[in-house]
Order: sequence, then structure tokens, then C-alpha cells
Amino acid sequence: MQSSPSTPAENAGVSRARAARTSHPVEQPSLKMERNASIDGVSKDRRRKKNRQAQAAFRERQKKVIADLRQDVVHHVQYSQLLKKKIYDMLAGMEAMKSGVEEALALEPPLMSTDFLRTGILEVRSSPAPSSEASHEGF
Repeated sequence: MQSSPSTPAENAGVSRARAARTSHPVEQPSLKMERNASIDGVSKDRRRKKNRQAQAAFRERQKKVIADLRQDVVHHVQYSQLLKKKIYDMLAGMEAMKSGVEEALALEPPLMSTDFLRTGILEVRSSPAPSSEASHEGF
């Protein structure tokens, strides 16, 4: 295992050795800045272009979503109108049935004879029956 230099003289020697390996340590930051500036400019342009593309894609998706929602609204309005029509038709049918039931209930019930209670045969009399003698007298 290597240990790090512990004396200041050794530290200075190591620093000089590192500096000798790199070319022009003083000029290097300015070159880095120039490279970074040009890279930053290119990367910023790329990022801006990507952002514009992403925004355009988002706007297209939004347009599609809005168009789909409008189509859904039209469909639901038509369905709602159909249901309203069916409800009004059913209400009209119920009113017709109601008036028919009311008319039927307003009629007088048929007279029941005592024979019906014994035999179960209903005799309907709308008016008193003429006697059998009266009908034979005319002849």
C-alpha cells in the first residue's frame, strides 16, 4: 500500500509531477471555458429544439383530445334527446292507459243475479227485462 506524502517537500514534488503531466495548466481553464461555451451553445440549441418539438407534440395531443371530447359531447346530446323522446312517448302511452282505465271505472258494474252466486254464470241486464207475458200479448 502506498501512503500519501507527509512532508511539504514531498507534497510540492508530487504537485510538480502532476503539473508536468498536463500541458499548460494555466491555459487549460480558458480552453475548457471556450469548449464549454461552444458545447453549451450547441446543447442549448438542441434542448430548445427538443422543447419546441415536445410543445408541438403536446399541442397536437391536446387538439386530438379536444376533438374526441367534442365528438363525445355530440354523441351524448343525441343519446339524451333519444331518451327524452322515449320518455315523452311512454308518458303519452301512460296517459292514454290512464284515461282508458278511468273510463272503465266510470261505467256502472253489471247487475248480478242471485243465480250467479249459485252457478257462476253472469247475467248482464242493461235495463229491466220485459215480462214474457207482455211480449206474447202483441200476437
